[in-house]
Amino acid sequence: MASVGVPTAVLAVLAEVDVGQLAAATVVSGSLSLAAIIALVSTRYLGQGVRASLPALALALLFALLGPVTKVYTAAVLGLTGLSLGLALSGGLGRALEALLVLKYYLLLVLLLLAANILGFGGLQYTFLVILAAAVLSQILEGRLARGAIRRSAVMTARSIAAVTLFAVVAELVKRGGYMRSLALVLAETTGPLYALTIPVVGAIGAYATGSATTSNLIFSALQRSYADAVGLDAVALLALQNVGGGLGGMVSPAKIAVAASTTGGRELEPVIFKEGWRALSVAILPQVLVAALLLLYRG
Repeated sequence: MASVGVPTAVLAVLAEVDVGQLAAATVVSGSLSLAAIIALVSTRYLGQGVRASLPALALALLFALLGPVTKVYTAAVLGLTGLSLGLALSGGLGRALEALLVLKYYLLLVLLLLAANILGFGGLQYTFLVILAAAVLSQILEGRLARGAIRRSAVMTARSIAAVTLFAVVAELVKRGGYMRSLALVLAETTGPLYALTIPVVGAIGAYATGSATTSNLIFSALQRSYADAVGLDAVALLALQNVGGGLGGMVSPAKIAVAASTTGGRELEPVIFKEGWRALSVAILPQVLVAALLLLYRG
């Protein structure tokens, strides 16, 4: 679901499509992969049968598919309500309150973003200020100021900023030089519409290699858009497959697995997480390939 954030905005700008339409298509396509992951977790890790997992699958699909209809405000309320009710029903009210307490600063950020959007301060240009305000408020509420946080954050993100900047420059040069358009024409002539089946996989590989769905979109946005135009397929639908594929590939990138293991104190679990992550990816990417196949059938 991180694909419906910055990666979507970046992809929409680079591919010159409407960001709202791309976000809606991403949510619908991504909901199918979310349901697949829920089924995998329920059956493999929780020991639940397929029948016992059906309510969770139905709720996941319902909430996700309602996103384009009910928009961000209702979706935010439904998500929080669904989380609270699910925890309350499964573990009691105390467990639900405990979980919400852990999420308090994340919820603060969500509320500030919603308030900014309602007041007309939406868009990426205000996101940094809202996140900064949430960080400062969280420190004030904790009664302490993390003096070294800025320095540590700068050190941690310096390489990422440099990499994203470099990829952005390369992507713009490739776009203006027409290289991706030429490659798209070659793909269209040699594979026809069949290349569409591999678009989510290409997005996943890009995110796995770079550790970022945004970077994957920077690299492949021009290729996917040019290919869609060349073969006459819906550009927004194909870009959504690239977007979701990038989100799925990012979850198994070595950089993110290392961060997850280090923050939970389980560095020795990295090989296990890597193996199980690829298992989840193989299950979650399949619905995206099926969506691509349906697009080809509908076109025909």
